Amino acid sequence: GTWPDGGTTMFKGEKGTKVTITIQRPGEDAGFDVTLMRDEIPTHSLAHAFLVKPKVGLIRVSNFTSTTTSELDEAILELKGQGMERLILDLRSNPGGLLDQAVGVASRFIPEGKLVVYTRGRIAGSDQDYTAKGDHRTDAPLVVLVDHSSASASEIVSGCIQDHDRGLVVGTTSWGKGL
Repeated sequence: GTWPDGGTTMFKGEKGTKVTITIQRPGEDAGFDVTLMRDEIPTHSLAHAFLVKPKVGLIRVSNFTSTTTSELDEAILELKGQGMERLILDLRSNPGGLLDQAVGVASRFIPEGKLVVYTRGRIAGSDQDYTAKGDHRTDAPLVVLVDHSSASASEIVSGCIQDHDRGLVVGTTSWGKGL
């Protein structure tokens, strides 16, 4: 069956509880039941964080989810503990994601109050400026890797780094998602 919300409330519940669904396949008369155990769905966005050589860290961000900025903070702290002095931020093949997380990530590298990105709309009052926040900033020398599949939030971060001359953007021309 279908529900107004697409059925998502039927599946949500406390971790460790069960929900039973019935699968009905086209062309078959009888459906069958499947019982699922509810659990947390991790939305990790950092694929890798390690030292590529002494003092040089690499962090690969695969997409921008609700936890990207906090994951980045943890990774930077851990790598600094291992002696990192310079950072490579790998945004290759990153399709983007949440705008607030792009702002959060960019805020880790540029001074507080500096413009990260702005939006301009046709509707009066829809224009919005997003500026860097001051928490957890790092001054480590920075290289950002991009490629043709780096889009949206990836382009916001790499463009911000380039516009503020905060680091070097290396790679091929990014996707170009209206930025």
